[in-house]
Amino acid sequence: MPSRRALLVWAIIAALSVPLLFVLDRRLSTLGTVRGSESAVVDRRVREGFDSPFATPALLVIAGLRPSADLDSTRADVRAIVSPLRANPAVTGAISPASSLDTLLLGAHGTAAIAIFGLRRDMPGALDSLRAMTGAMLPALRHIHPSLSLRWTGEQAVVEDLRRESVREARTAELRAFPVTALIAAWAFGSVTAALVAVI
Repeated sequence: MPSRRALLVWAIIAALSVPLLFVLDRRLSTLGTVRGSESAVVDRRVREGFDSPFATPALLVIAGLRPSADLDSTRADVRAIVSPLRANPAVTGAISPASSLDTLLLGAHGTAAIAIFGLRRDMPGALDSLRAMTGAMLPALRHIHPSLSLRWTGEQAVVEDLRRESVREARTAELRAFPVTALIAAWAFGSVTAALVAVI
């Protein structure tokens, strides 16, 4: 049977550990490049050697636009999507069929398009804010384009998706391990109270 002093020590350790529960997602934050790798060197060169608004790009894939034989009409539809996003403080630049005559950014029959956005590297959650904006825009836009989808890709999007999946998997693993850990602690300490304090 553990002494009151041991229980107090465990309680203090548990109390000091509680704040760590709320920073798991930041602890598991994934870097976009591997330190010392070729990609890391290139990434640093781009940031330091080029004064480009697209040093940190993100791609918005627009699919499900209403078919139109009129290219100007398609550009206007893309402009209605891109313009509000361009005004986001996290965006440093945007290239899309709304601003470029290059048809490489348009899909077949004008029902899909790609918009390239430059993001501020010093603004955490830049992509999250853009994803929130496109999610909020979709219901109104689907009155005109019923099959419309707005999806983000690119390095920043992949890194963010990896981080979220890592957080989800880590928390799932913790929940699965909890009952076994509690049983082992109860057996080792001989007290349910001491076991719960240790597990927490």
